[in-house]
Amino acid sequence: MNETNTTPQKLKLKRTVCRVNLNDLQVDTSYQRDVKRKHVLIISEFNEAAFGFPLIGRRADGSEWIVDGVQRITAAKKMNWATVMVEVFNSRGPEHEALVFKDVNLNRTRLTAMEEFRSLLAGNNEKAWAIKDAVEGCGFTLVLGKSGKSGTETASRQLTCINTLV
Repeated sequence: MNETNTTPQKLKLKRTVCRVNLNDLQVDTSYQRDVKRKHVLIISEFNEAAFGFPLIGRRADGSEWIVDGVQRITAAKKMNWATVMVEVFNSRGPEHEALVFKDVNLNRTRLTAMEEFRSLLAGNNEKAWAIKDAVEGCGFTLVLGKSGKSGTETASRQLTCINTLV
């Protein structure tokens, strides 16, 4: 990176989708997150449709570096996968990959507890429905939208504490 150039440059990436050997993928620990226990959850609740495409930077020497997807790649290895479909871009090296990693992960919008719970209900998750049924069985309602019903008496029977209930 040229330190004298103070003009930010947009990172333009041409990406291709291809299958890669998991044993060929490397991790640059200078910018990459540590592997979390989360991959155990990925395996226990594995949904191939949600796996997506990990993002790989292919350097000039042909080496392939995980830029986004370390947790998913770790889970795939633990499930004894040999290959996986990935998105690959031509990397200019670790500095380039670190900036792509930051941009990909910094701008992600996490689901709120309410959004996650609504998706669990829509997906017919037993635990979510049991929580909803228990709350309603006690005469309360779960506020799962942007606003609940108006009125003091009604509002006092509305719960928004999804995290606590889960």
